[in-house]
Formats: sequence, C-alpha cells, structure tokens
Amino acid sequence: MRISSRWLLRATLLSALLLLAFGSVLGVQAQGATLRVGVVTPAVLDPAQGSNDSEVLFNRSIYDYLVETLPDKSIAPNLATEWSISEDGLTYSFTLASGVTFHDGSAFSSADVVFGQHIQDFVELFKLEKLPEYMFRVVYILIFSYAFAGVILHAASESKDEKLTGDDKPLIPAFLGFVESAIVLGSVVALFAAFVVIQFQYFFGGHANINVQGFTYSEYAVKGFGELVTAAFLSLFMLLGLSAITKRETESQRRIYSGLGVALVALLLVMLVSAYQRLGLYEAVYGFSRLRTYTHVVLYWIGLLLVATIVLEILHKERYFTFALLVASFGFAISLPILNVDAFIVKQNIAHEIKSVVTSADSGASREDGTDSFDEQYLTQLSDDAVPSLVDAFNDKGVSEDLREQVGASLACVRYGREQDTREYPWQSFNFARFNADNALASIDKELDAYKMIKEDWTASVVTPSGEEFQCSPYYYD
Repeated sequence: MRISSRWLLRATLLSALLLLAFGSVLGVQAQGATLRVGVVTPAVLDPAQGSNDSEVLFNRSIYDYLVETLPDKSIAPNLATEWSISEDGLTYSFTLASGVTFHDGSAFSSADVVFGQHIQDFVELFKLEKLPEYMFRVVYILIFSYAFAGVILHAASESKDEKLTGDDKPLIPAFLGFVESAIVLGSVVALFAAFVVIQFQYFFGGHANINVQGFTYSEYAVKGFGELVTAAFLSLFMLLGLSAITKRETESQRRIYSGLGVALVALLLVMLVSAYQRLGLYEAVYGFSRLRTYTHVVLYWIGLLLVATIVLEILHKERYFTFALLVASFGFAISLPILNVDAFIVKQNIAHEIKSVVTSADSGASREDGTDSFDEQYLTQLSDDAVPSLVDAFNDKGVSEDLREQVGASLACVRYGREQDTREYPWQSFNFARFNADNALASIDKELDAYKMIKEDWTASVVTPSGEEFQCSPYYYD
C-alpha cells in the first residue's frame, strides 16, 4: 500500500494533539491525587533514639526539636530560644519558647521533660530483657524467706525448758588446787597494784607527761589504749581459765578466789579510767575524728564488760561471761549508728572550737601553737550524715563570723564535690542521709554562692567572702 507524505504529516500532527490533550487531563488529575513514596520501615519513633533516614523523616513530621540544623551546618533556635553550655561541657541549659502547646492544647514546659523521664524509667522496669533478673531475684528471696520462716516456726513450736549442757557438770573437771590458783592470781593482783601505784604519775599525769616526759598527745592516748586492751585480754583470759579448772571446795575458798578476781578487774578499771582520761586529753586539744570516736565508744563498752565480770564473779556465774561479751560487742555495733558518728564529730568539734575561743579570750592566751585550730578540711571528708549538722552550725547566730566562714568553706567544698559526681543513683540506693543532705544544702544555696571555687588539676580550693582560701583536698587524718 502506498502512503503519501501529505497523509503521514497529517497523522503525526493529530497524534501530537491527542498526546497534549491526554497529558493535560493527567496533569489536572494529579493535583488531587495521593503521592506514594517507598521508605524503609522505621524501627523506633523516639526522636532521642532515631538514627536512619526514614526515622528522621517520620520524627521530623511528628515532633518539633529544641534546635534546627541549617543547610550550612549551623544551629538555629526552634523550641529553645537560647542555650548555654557549662565550663566543663557536661551541662546544657535551654530557655524554652513561650506560647508553645502540645497537640492537645496543654502548655509546653520543662516539667514535661522530667515527667517523661519518670515515665520512661517506670516503663524500663517492665522490659522483657529484665525478666530473667527479676525471676532470679524472686526465686532466691523466696528460698531464703522460706528457710528463715521455717527456722522461726521450728524454734517457736519445738522450744522446751531444758537444762543447758554443763549446768550440773562442767565440761572440764576442776583439777587445780585452790592454793596454787590463789598464789598465781594473788601474785598478778599484787603486781598490777604495785604497777598502778608506782606508775600513778604516768597513768594520770595528763599535761605533765606531755611537757615533761616528751610524749605527743597521740602517743600518750594510743599507749594508754594499747596497754588497757593488752592487760584486759591477758587478765580476763587468765581469770576465766583459772575459774574453770580451780577447785573451790569450801565457801571461804570461793570468797577468797572471788575477792582476788574482783581486785584484778578493779585494777583493770583503773587502767580504763586512765586510758579514757588520756583520750579525753587528746580530744580536748585536737577535737574528734572517727577513730577517736570509735575508741571513745569502745571504752564505755569495755568498762561495762568489766563491771559485768565483777558481778558475775560475785554471783559465781562465770559461765555467763561469753553472753556478756556478746552483748557488749553487739552494743558497740548498735551504738555507732544511734550516735550518728559523723554528725557527732561535727557538733563536738564546733562546740570545742567555740569553747576554745571563749577560753582564750577570757584568759588572754594566744593560740599560735595551732593545736586549737578548727580543721574545716577534715569535715569535708565526712559522710552525708555530717551535712545537716554543718548547715545548723552555719545558720547558728551564736557562732562567730570567722568560724561561720570556715564552716561555709567546708559546705562549699561538699557542694562542689557533689556537683562533680555525675553518677545516676537508682531508686534502690535511696537513703535518708543523702536526702537530708540535699535538702540542707539547698536551704543555703544562695549563701554558698558567695564562696568562690578555684579548680586546679588534681584538687580544688574555696575562697570565702572575706578573701581567705581553704583547700578541699582529702588527706590522712588519724
């Protein structure tokens, strides 16, 4: 078939017109159509955790950010109008825009961030990844609870009034004669008595031994405590050992033996009073520390144990000495938290400093030897228990301005140390000591702002409002 060139030209023009018309119709329909784009399914919709392109794309369509990153890599404000960075680069502070609301119309504020974090922490508790840990904890808690409950129930249901082993018959029969034991015990008592009489000046000389004998306060106190513990251990061991193996067949023999035992323990009480007096002399000059406080408390319990030993010897109940020793040990352990050692140290040292200043002012004596100086640096190393007592002293109107600044320097160092601690404490680690310390420090936050911290490579110091500088670094303290 022959096709003319004129017909071919007409067909081409007609096709072009049809294509133009069809394209116009498609263009009009596309304006109201839905554009579908294929992207990778996002794993999370949390803007704090989203990282790939699809997650960023979705999150930017859902959330607003504090700041925006511009094409030139610069940072522009968005929900935050301005921000600042701390000197150490660890803390960012944002000023939030006003008039911003959530999709439900509620106001946008910093409290929402805190609430959101609490919700997130609560949700974390129920993650399946932690299920094995929770199951393990439940299992061993149930096992120990079951065993403990069984022991208590058995003791309650099976307990009977029975005679203790050895009530009628001692475990070791007495075999040593009374005369031999009386000679040994009497000789030791005579030796102790002569020693106490001859060394009376050494035991109770006080300041005279420091000035004449050349002892330091620390040496004098440590020697007294060491001598007491050694003598008490050896004497009580000998007394109880002889009591177990000595034959006392008549009432007079039992009275004589008890009298010698009571005399021996009474001489130990003399040494105890000496050790207590020496420790008190040491504390009167240098104040209290943890070690001195522990020693102070244990002397009381040693004294009670010696008194109990005398009573048991008189009543011929020597076998109860073990129980008395156990009570004294538990009493010492329990008395420390009741005393609240660190708070006690603060109160005693501040009271000691006030008394020293008043005494020096009344007598006109100087304190240039430094023995009565208040050691604010040591107080910074105490636990949170000490902070409320320090704050009470800082707010005490009866405290001199000089002492108040020293206490303030200690508190400024404590606050600085807590600010450097960036650890996050879980709720299980809550304790009232830290809670009370936080509240106490918060109550004087503005006053402590007047103390300027100076940070160095390995330590820090604080400058008080009057311009005096104190170190915050720890050091050894006996």
